[in-house]
Amino acid sequence: LAGLGGMPSRRPLGDGVALARPCLRIARAALRPACVDLGLAWREDPGNACEDSPRGRVRHVVLPALEAVSPGVAERAARTAELLRVGHALLASHGEAMRAPDGSVPRAALRGAPAALAATAVRMLTGDSLDAAARWPAADAALDGSTEARRFPLAGGGVLRVDAHALRAEAHGDGERPIDSDDARQRS
Repeated sequence: LAGLGGMPSRRPLGDGVALARPCLRIARAALRPACVDLGLAWREDPGNACEDSPRGRVRHVVLPALEAVSPGVAERAARTAELLRVGHALLASHGEAMRAPDGSVPRAALRGAPAALAATAVRMLTGDSLDAAARWPAADAALDGSTEARRFPLAGGGVLRVDAHALRAEAHGDGERPIDSDDARQRS
């Protein structure tokens, strides 16, 4: 969901500093005249005019074509992106709240949870180390009632182990050396 949410209106830069985009929700057609009325100088990102980049093609070719077919599609897409950002934040916060002190995710915490939350827990533990095609089967394994241990290989070595009690990312699949939780968080 994170990649589909577009740019956030606020994001931390570090050391208590945040980047804020207070006008992100305002259409350019409304913002430009408001700036003129307030005597504010308008600054245009030169990249906005470039049709050679993927962003420029979407802005100058794809969106106008979609608007011609379905007026208001850009506004609806922006609202959908905002909902995706909120959904991602909710899933991520729930996933982090389920984490045990050892970095694993207890299966009991996932009992009755939607598959999307289980997939988020899997992604939280493995980052990009688990093939995308294996993420949903691993999430299904986390949610089913089986007590049989299942292992899902991770890129670069190690496994995601789903046993009767928890989901764990392990460096060698032997249960002796879990992958560092902070490292997995940075990859996700």
